[in-house]
Amino acid sequence: GVVGSMKAWSAVFNCVNYGVVYGDEQVGGIVGYCDADTVVINNANFGSVTAEWGYVGGIVGEMTNFLNGCTFSNNYSAGKVRAPQGGTTYIGALVGAVGEVVADFGGNNFYLEGSAVGTASTGEIPMRAFGGDGGSSDGSHGATAQPITTPGALLDALNGYVDSFVPSLGTEDPNDGDNGFHGHIREFVLSKWELNDDGYPVPVLAE
Repeated sequence: GVVGSMKAWSAVFNCVNYGVVYGDEQVGGIVGYCDADTVVINNANFGSVTAEWGYVGGIVGEMTNFLNGCTFSNNYSAGKVRAPQGGTTYIGALVGAVGEVVADFGGNNFYLEGSAVGTASTGEIPMRAFGGDGGSSDGSHGATAQPITTPGALLDALNGYVDSFVPSLGTEDPNDGDNGFHGHIREFVLSKWELNDDGYPVPVLAE
């Protein structure tokens, strides 16, 4: 939707997708694939997301499971997620596949209940917020999320996270670190959320 693949030590934040996203696999409303040590924070998806063979999520298609994992916080998806040919494998309302080792996974993530579905001979089957690895569609590996309730309550929860946000990665010295990432994560500025014309929260950059 916004980024196809994230390499290690990269970040995506304050993004919104309204468009239809379609692909074979590793498809997400914001990011298709997240490598180790990546950050996905403060994003929203409203578009429908489809991957023919799975690894599909409203925010991220697949998050890797090695090294230090990924950080995933203060995101929500209200778009439809499905994999017509993928059965019930690697599908999640927020993340399609989550690795077993996910450090600092974070929280305060939200999804539209019933938005993610897998296909079976009996019809569509509701999926959870996070798909699992190893073919387990309901294995979240400790990742947590809540169904979206009212837009007002969601707005308060998202902005509450922004107000209390303190980067958990990085160094005190912005010039420290030779990978070009750790030294700059403390410069992240998370946008506050406002209701859009449809009455749903979106991150809005300060003027």
